[in-house]
Amino acid sequence: MKLWLCTCGVIVALSATSARAQQQPDETEPAPDLAPAPDPPAPSAPEARRRPLGTEQPPAPAPEATVEEQDPPVPQPADEIEWEDEEPPPLYIAELRKPGRLVLGFGIGVGAFDALCDGCRVVGGLSIDVFGGWQLTSRIAVGAEVFSLLHVLATDGNRSGFASHTSMTASARVWLVPKLWISVGVGAGMFAVVTSDDSDTAAFGPGAQIGFGGETDHGPTRGIDLAVRFCATVLDDGSVSGMDKTLAYSLAGVIEWHWN
Repeated sequence: MKLWLCTCGVIVALSATSARAQQQPDETEPAPDLAPAPDPPAPSAPEARRRPLGTEQPPAPAPEATVEEQDPPVPQPADEIEWEDEEPPPLYIAELRKPGRLVLGFGIGVGAFDALCDGCRVVGGLSIDVFGGWQLTSRIAVGAEVFSLLHVLATDGNRSGFASHTSMTASARVWLVPKLWISVGVGAGMFAVVTSDDSDTAAFGPGAQIGFGGETDHGPTRGIDLAVRFCATVLDDGSVSGMDKTLAYSLAGVIEWHWN
């Protein structure tokens, strides 16, 4: 009996010793790193409600650039602009016109005429002139010119009709510069009065004209002028003024169109 009890005690002691040996760690193996991992940032309350428990928070999107933050367009230099299917118009510089061409033109304006006689007075009227000729050189053109200034008699009283001073000359026009010219002509002139009561009168005599003007619009073959014209006629018919000779003259500002 005693022997059996001793045997049981030895078995129990060996079992306890073996269990303690298994629970002790091996000193030769390094202990695992038990440092706790950093906790992820806590999501906001709305995000935490939408995101399932245990999932990672997605990265926030990059903010979009506003209109103020965008770079302004860089202006392109004018010399680097590429013209598409067209070129800028060439710069026109006024030059003297080529010779050997026909010259034609006409003009209209306003002015007044008078005569050196007793009872004569200044009257106004409308002027018209036409001219034609030939461009001899780049500076000189010669031709014929007719200028007339008309006054309506109905503005003076009960009479109807008109009075006119007309100059017909052979003239030359000289361009001092491409846009400035002067003209001189000699020929004949006429003073006439035409009325409804058959009291018509007319007188003729030698005359001359002078004018100068500038081209406000200049082209290679045409121009528009602003000009001043002065015409004078020596009348030798006493029916106009009761004198053997008298001088009739007119002055007008005109606008002209010409082609040459």
